[in-house]
Amino acid sequence: MRRFLVVAIVAFCALAAPAGAEAPLFLAPGQPDLADLLPSPPAPGSARERTELAELLALQHSRTPAMAAAAAADAREQPERILPVLGQKARPGRLPLTMALLRDAAEDEYLAIAAVKQTWARRRPFLVEPALHPCVPAPASNSYPSRHNAFGMLMAEILGRMVPERRAALFARARDYGDNRMVAGVHYRSDTEGGRIAGVLIAGRLFANPAFLTRFGAARAELRGALGL
Repeated sequence: MRRFLVVAIVAFCALAAPAGAEAPLFLAPGQPDLADLLPSPPAPGSARERTELAELLALQHSRTPAMAAAAAADAREQPERILPVLGQKARPGRLPLTMALLRDAAEDEYLAIAAVKQTWARRRPFLVEPALHPCVPAPASNSYPSRHNAFGMLMAEILGRMVPERRAALFARARDYGDNRMVAGVHYRSDTEGGRIAGVLIAGRLFANPAFLTRFGAARAELRGALGL
């Protein structure tokens, strides 16, 4: 149901978008107010936008087959892209509570980012610079902020509070995951930065929600037990 509702609001990349319910599960509609809290992206044709396009062209020039393959793998917006940081014991099949919580949190993040993308309606870099050739399917949604970066930071925030012993490694992986959207040629640096801020803001709202916290406690115990911590 959600997919059809969101498509009516904003075009999206089917590869990246999660499926789920019609309304946010934990977040109130419009919260956090990302349109008010995020910085505006560089203006079209501005010096900063030109600098960001030059950076993407340089990344494209240096992009190896291995880098392209990693960017393609990270096009999937799934907790499984971040979870391996915790090691082989953190297998999704052993973690039903954890995976369900991560996916539900990602659903709320998806709706929040899909809505705020309309505020600026920023065009994707490959639509502005014809010399850019993405190495992943070209997303149809607006560019700012990056949903993948919001997702990566949200996963790192949640898992990092469950397993603080691996917090630094989780955030490093989230940054690599998000940076791969620039390697792929589908996001500007400012999209990346805005998405990371959004992910942290969304996490803050989730951790203020009693229903989320109840499920978080159970998932944390499950995950730490699976890891032997």
